[in-house]
Amino acid sequence: MAAQQAINASFIQSGITDYPLSSREPYWKYMVGLNRQTTGGWSYDDDQYVLKYPLGEPRNEAERQLMLDRMSDKQALLQLFADKFKFMWGTADSSVMWSLWELKKPWLDGSLTATERIGYVAMAFFALTAMIGLLRRPGGTGFTLFLILLLGYAAVHIVIEVQTRYRFDIMPCLIVLQSFGIYSLLSWRTAASKQDVQLGQ
Repeated sequence: MAAQQAINASFIQSGITDYPLSSREPYWKYMVGLNRQTTGGWSYDDDQYVLKYPLGEPRNEAERQLMLDRMSDKQALLQLFADKFKFMWGTADSSVMWSLWELKKPWLDGSLTATERIGYVAMAFFALTAMIGLLRRPGGTGFTLFLILLLGYAAVHIVIEVQTRYRFDIMPCLIVLQSFGIYSLLSWRTAASKQDVQLGQ
């Protein structure tokens, strides 16, 4: 934070910019994230709507009002949250489409998407195994902050704009978690083997 503030101050003092390096539209991500028509994804209509207002307080107020309107139907809001969670964590990764759309090779798109799906499902399975292992671990609380990071990231994306590529930011955390899942499975297998040997004796 100190480095960011120093960079902000130096950019402003040197005349590179008049504004700090932060979002000047604090409600944008929330307004888009609550759009039921796009399941919380980017919306052309929203973009055109806010461009009618000058940047600053008028645009902030317009975005805030639309955000509040979208939050008024509580039942639809809960359904939106469920749909966004499924989209964010269950939909195929869009990186293949963004990377290869100019090549026009659907067989390659299909192969890479299938490979990504297999890897992602395996990672999710081992991460779930890790969660079970952590819950069964006696007196182990050293992982609490780690889980807060992971679950907090998932919770934030229930409210703000979602795209499948936003999963990339939390992937290192998920990789560590699924690694512990593999370790847990191997440990359980080793323990079961030792128990079989002891029973055989």
